[in-house]
Amino acid sequence: MSTGIVVDNLFTPVLPLSIPSKKVLLSNVPPFISDETLVRIMSRYGKLVSPIKMIPIGCESRCRGGLW
Repeated sequence: MSTGIVVDNLFTPVLPLSIPSKKVLLSNVPPFISDETLVRIMSRYGKLVSPIKMIPIGCESRCRGGLW
């Protein structure tokens, strides 16, 4: 018996990852450090499998800084 999911009556097998990935959250990174620099540095520790994305912190104004 195979493991998988059924979507629109179509069975799709689901296999475990051979090399599981980890999600990394970076905080307090100064704005003058570019995404390209972060990618270059993080690539030293393994393969990046998704692009860097910003997480909004819900501030009314960007000039306030910090979490509110």
